[in-house]
Amino acid sequence: LVLAALQSPSTLASPAVRTIILAHTTIEDFNRGTFFQTGMTRQGDGEVTLLRLGVAGDWITTTNATGFVPRFEHAAVAYANRLYVFGGRTDTGSLRSIQYASVNTETHDLSNWVTATTSLNTSIYTYTTGQAGVTGLSAAVLNGRVYLLGGDDGQQLFRYNTVAFATLDPDTGELGALSTTAPLPKRLVSGQA
Repeated sequence: LVLAALQSPSTLASPAVRTIILAHTTIEDFNRGTFFQTGMTRQGDGEVTLLRLGVAGDWITTTNATGFVPRFEHAAVAYANRLYVFGGRTDTGSLRSIQYASVNTETHDLSNWVTATTSLNTSIYTYTTGQAGVTGLSAAVLNGRVYLLGGDDGQQLFRYNTVAFATLDPDTGELGALSTTAPLPKRLVSGQA
């Protein structure tokens, strides 16, 4: 990788202007840098800006959604080349389900979506009005476990301070049973983790 400072033709003639070149010769050198997996965007006046993270290109919207229950106000994490989606709301109600799909690391295609045997069960998310699900929760992965924080009952009648966790099996994708740990100091909905 070679990154050079871009200059207009009028500044190239000036002896006070220097071209800066940053060269990485190995993958290890490149990975230590701050431009890992980045791109550039063009600004309106001709200058360019490095993206903080990501790829400069179009979003791919033709991914496999077979088996996926469309939802919003859900939580999601990535672990061991899988995407996991927790709870959320549909047009007709809220969900207790957890779904996951494998990501092909070469094509970025998704496998068919699977509904996990573990769910956001009523023994942990105890406030129920009918079959209310859990929405507005947040999720994070740490040391092979997913942690689910807060949320509400899906009808915005009750907010949780619950912190639940489950192990993630890197081979099968399945989650272990949900357990709880010390709760959040306040009830929280629509947080980020």
